[in-house]
Amino acid sequence: MTAHPDIVSGRVSVVVVTYRCAGIVGRTLDSLREQAWPDVEVVVVDNASDDGTVALVRDRLPEADVHELARNLGFAEANNVGVAASSGEFVFMLNPDAWVEPDTIGRLVDALGDPGVGVVGGTVRHEDGSVQERGNLLDRTGFPLPRRGDVAPLERDTFYVGGCALMLRRSDWDRAGGLDGRLFMFCEEVDLCWRIQLLDRDVAVVRDAVVWHVGGATLAGGYASGGRHRTSARRIYLRERNTLAMVLANAPVRALGWVALGWLGNVAEAMVFLVRGEWRISLQYPRALAWNVAHLPSTLARRRRVAASRVRPHRAVRGWARGSAKLALLRSTGGLPTTRGRG
Repeated sequence: MTAHPDIVSGRVSVVVVTYRCAGIVGRTLDSLREQAWPDVEVVVVDNASDDGTVALVRDRLPEADVHELARNLGFAEANNVGVAASSGEFVFMLNPDAWVEPDTIGRLVDALGDPGVGVVGGTVRHEDGSVQERGNLLDRTGFPLPRRGDVAPLERDTFYVGGCALMLRRSDWDRAGGLDGRLFMFCEEVDLCWRIQLLDRDVAVVRDAVVWHVGGATLAGGYASGGRHRTSARRIYLRERNTLAMVLANAPVRALGWVALGWLGNVAEAMVFLVRGEWRISLQYPRALAWNVAHLPSTLARRRRVAASRVRPHRAVRGWARGSAKLALLRSTGGLPTTRGRG
């Protein structure tokens, strides 16, 4: 990552990464213009869109600092580019299919006044007002489980908050080393929150900070429809690939046995997809494993860096789910997901 400009105290740098978002990003930009927080800088990083996204951003929010990339670097690396170009004391990653209430940024900044809190997110709602997430737990295989039910005003028993709307201090971003650009998209915020916790900062949900999020706008799938979870081949590939890379980089050695257990489950999933005639889906599991074998040297290098900077003991990391989060999801959605969309 390149050096960032001189930091402005109290400024919030909102980084929005876009990719073919002309039809959805306007609501995001409008909500940022209406923020009550007095010093908000908006940095938009576009991943080589070809649908007029950049022109729309410049017309809708002329004061935004727009960076056009020559090719699609993915969500993770594009956020690294945006943060490096920004100047705020606080960094707020916001998806182009998410928008915030006028007081949301202020509530998140207030929560970061607690020196023990390193990352914050809010209550994320679907367009119909139902709760999409209030922070997330993680099981030992690296699979996420959205928190259910009510939470405390500042809920700290949280493993990670979704990358659709995530804020942290720039100083903590720099200490953690930003996002793992290899991951492209998916799991990058989980990986970041894990590393922030190992630096002895909590991840917390600010209950009254409201974020609205469509979900699945950039890559099809990742949502429930008709009582079934929908996904795509590319989502499965990136999810399994990145989950394994993240666990190998961050988990204690004694926990790596869970990786083998998780992959036994993945073999079973792949076989079910194959029996259903969805061979293209079943191939994503060996593809994900092969990527991790090829990139093992860089993953182990990251693991050494994480270990060298770790302050909090692994046993003190908060927000672990009991049991298997994936089995809980399968039970709640009627089995393996249906596949739909590009990928």
